[in-house]
Amino acid sequence: MSAIPAELFQPHPNRLVIIGAGIVGAHLAQCLTSPPYATSDRQVVVIDRSLTPLLGSTGHAPGFVGQLNSVAALTTLAKRSVETYRRVPGGFEVVGGMEVACTEQAVEVLKERREMAMQYGLEAELLDPKAAKGVAPAFVDEFRTIAALFYPSDGTANAGVLTATASEAAKANGAVLVEGDVVSIEQENGSVNGVHTSAGFLPATDVVLATGIWASQLVPSLPVLPVAHPYIHSTPRGPRTGSPSPFVRWPEFHVYARDHGTCDGLGTYDHVPIAEDALGEEAIGTWPAEEVFDEALASAYTHLPAGEQGRFAGGKQFNGIFSTTPDNLPLVGAVRGVAGLWAAVAVWVTHGAGSAELLAGLISGNGGKEGDAELVKALDPSRFEGQPASELRNASLRAYNDIYNRDQ
Repeated sequence: MSAIPAELFQPHPNRLVIIGAGIVGAHLAQCLTSPPYATSDRQVVVIDRSLTPLLGSTGHAPGFVGQLNSVAALTTLAKRSVETYRRVPGGFEVVGGMEVACTEQAVEVLKERREMAMQYGLEAELLDPKAAKGVAPAFVDEFRTIAALFYPSDGTANAGVLTATASEAAKANGAVLVEGDVVSIEQENGSVNGVHTSAGFLPATDVVLATGIWASQLVPSLPVLPVAHPYIHSTPRGPRTGSPSPFVRWPEFHVYARDHGTCDGLGTYDHVPIAEDALGEEAIGTWPAEEVFDEALASAYTHLPAGEQGRFAGGKQFNGIFSTTPDNLPLVGAVRGVAGLWAAVAVWVTHGAGSAELLAGLISGNGGKEGDAELVKALDPSRFEGQPASELRNASLRAYNDIYNRDQ
């Protein structure tokens, strides 16, 4: 436990508090304490109820990183994030990613995505069933597969290693990381004043919300909806020989799978969305009493080769809660109407480092890359202002079933 030092309860002329030490908060702290975003007078404080272990979505994310998205902003953020992750030893494994098509209509989508990938400078190779089976034998049923699209530069992220590395770099640069519960954000005359914690009040000139699924508890105006999601690890096995398996997605069925080294993982979005309105202290929810998750997983297993399906019987299943928004895009930027209040929420590991660097540029007014203006507009936390909360909630639930933004 890293208790809050007494001096943090004293005023500071330029203190920025980041609420949340997951992959976004950690990378933001690293950015804001490094050139070109650092300033000599800014104190960066990161506060989370648990620095180790990570209790938010970062600590439970499947970790696969597919860079291509039909939404340009997400592709840009993913490419930037991968560039950062690949510099961290043990943080990112370039195993590739594969999308499998089992209908002729899905094959046409893969052909369109191959062209899209080329436009973004991402390599993508269309494979026949036999070739796809050769690349991912544990996951591809060549008798149900018509074609597959393979992205060699995609991979799997070790979110724990990436977050710990960024946190250590931030601390080495002077950031202060502490454990504590933030109960509210104080505002006065249209500006942030600080945060109230279970241990006392921390004065601050800027506050960044990087809390993931808990965002709307502190800022109710942000349309971030926590949702339930079934994931299962197979029973343990020995490491496979040969090249590491890519992660595999069946987009038309909303199913995905990956190799975890000593077991496999599988998840699905092919079920009625379930909002998680009663959150605890961890991004793990209870398994629904209804059979919705069990039925969804049972259907998902059928996409695997027959000989692989039984390994999930008796595996470890859990409800991993994550955030959705009405348009499936993160909320990154200034929160309108409250000077000094910023958000970086509903951000996947896929887009974590890129989102953090984008926000660091906005906060510091330094740096900035080509295309940032378009990103800032697309991710503006205020873009849903004026829309009824009930409509935004329903849109977020619908977005769960279009998690790959196929309808964009």
